[in-house]
Amino acid sequence: MLELSKVANVEIARLCHAEELAFRIRNRRNKQLGLWLAAELDLTEDALGYAKTVVAIGIVEPNDEVLVRHLQEDLSRRGVRIPEAAIRFELERQATLAVRECSSLQPSTSVVH
Repeated sequence: MLELSKVANVEIARLCHAEELAFRIRNRRNKQLGLWLAAELDLTEDALGYAKTVVAIGIVEPNDEVLVRHLQEDLSRRGVRIPEAAIRFELERQATLAVRECSSLQPSTSVVH
């Protein structure tokens, strides 16, 4: 029974780690997306503030559809036209980069017996 408990604890730890990693990847992706959009909007003084806002939106509503819609609405209010396809392309590009960056920061998970 103790062995089963150990296995369950390992599985719980693995799932928690996976969730935390996904959260970090999503936030890094959203930050980089926000910096890209800030550059498109010529927000040189407040680029980081804009990126933090994009990250916050993603935390409150972790749904890419909602994020893209919110960004399009913001761009529209500012009178800037960036096609949805361009935003989605950049979202995917930044996701790929974020996975690489976060994976390189992870400690080795090899197990020595």
